[in-house]
Order: sequence, then structure tokens, then C-alpha cells
Amino acid sequence: MPTAPELANRARDFRLRMAVIDSETEAALDMTRDRYGRAVHAGAAAAARAHRDKAAMEAHAQLAPDPLHRS
Repeated sequence: MPTAPELANRARDFRLRMAVIDSETEAALDMTRDRYGRAVHAGAAAAARAHRDKAAMEAHAQLAPDPLHRS
């Protein structure tokens, strides 16, 4: 079983990774908008959101301890 400090480190790393993912996604989405904030590149915006979702799922998977891992 992971110790409390290990779990705290995982949670901190997860929050940091999610902040990076959010920042990268917002930058990508900003590039798909015109100066009035309207989405003008719907395909690129959808791709940015799909990339965000995949990265968030990967980050979340690393957060949880592996239930099959036995020490």
C-alpha cells in the first residue's frame, strides 16, 4: 500500500499535470478563435479537446495506485 506522503506527491503531481494540460488546451483553443472569440476552426478545436481528454485520462490513470501491483 502506498504511504500518505506518496499519495500526497501523486496528488500534487496530478494537479500540476492538469494545470499544464489546461494551459496547453486553452492556448490551442485560442488559436482556433477569431478576434471576437468565435470558433472559426471547429476541427482544430475538436482535436484540441480530444487531446486534452486523452491527456487527462492518462494523468488520472497515473494518479491511482495499480490494484494489481503487489509489494
